[in-house]
Formats: sequence, C-alpha cells, structure tokens
Amino acid sequence: MLTVKNFFKSRGLGFYFTAGAVLLSLIQLIIYSTAFSTVDFVKYKHWTVIFCSVLAILSGIGLSCTKWTERFAPLAAFVCALASFLMFIRYGYMYFTELFFAGVSAEAISQMYYGYMGSIILYVLIWGVSIAAFFLRQSKRKNNEGVEAV
Repeated sequence: MLTVKNFFKSRGLGFYFTAGAVLLSLIQLIIYSTAFSTVDFVKYKHWTVIFCSVLAILSGIGLSCTKWTERFAPLAAFVCALASFLMFIRYGYMYFTELFFAGVSAEAISQMYYGYMGSIILYVLIWGVSIAAFFLRQSKRKNNEGVEAV
C-alpha cells in the first residue's frame, strides 16, 4: 500500500493529464462500441477503430508506469487516438457523405447520430489533453535542497 501511495505522490500534473486522456479514450471506446452495435449502424463499425482505441488506453497506462518511458505516454496516447480517429472517419465516410450531401449546416449537424457526435467530441478532447500532458512533467523532481519541484 505504501508503494502505491508513494507512486501517486511522486507523479506530476502531466501524469494526471495523461490519465485523463486514457479515461476519455475509454469513454470513447464504450460509446463507439455501444452506439455502433445497432442494426442500422453496425455497417459503420470496424475492428481497427476499436483496436487503436484499446492501444491508446494500454500505451497510456503502460508507458506511464516507469520513469524511463513516462514522457512518451501522452505522445503514444495521442498517436493511437489519432489513428483510431482516422479509421473512424474512413469507415464512416459514407455516413458523412449522405448526411452532408446538401452541405454542412446546423440542421445537418443536429441530425448527426449520437455515436458520431460523441466520438468526435471525445477525440478532440483526447487530443487536447494529450498535447497538454506532453508539455507537463510526468513526475515530480527534487532539486538540490531536497524540495520537490512541480
């Protein structure tokens, strides 16, 4: 128990941003998996979107656990979420073509299926949080006086 307490005590703000990106990736994965399981939208669901989302979650968690790889965790989560988004767009292209055939308008956006709208919003949030985490320290460091610097 003390090891876990010391682990979280030594983590910086960037670690928690990375954890937030991983949590958002998990929420996006759940929304995608449930929304595209209906009969009408199962044709837009593909395993590569799920695989890249799972990879984003696992790389964010796995790389954050060691001092040597912690600085790459937000970058890995960002890249895997970007790959997932690109596959998401690739396999949902025909839906967007049908929806926005007459042009992009507020009415067309309001008619968008919740699975698409929720996933797009979550992808943007994941990217923002991951980029912010990349520029923040993943763990606290001690300076010469032994005081922890954030």
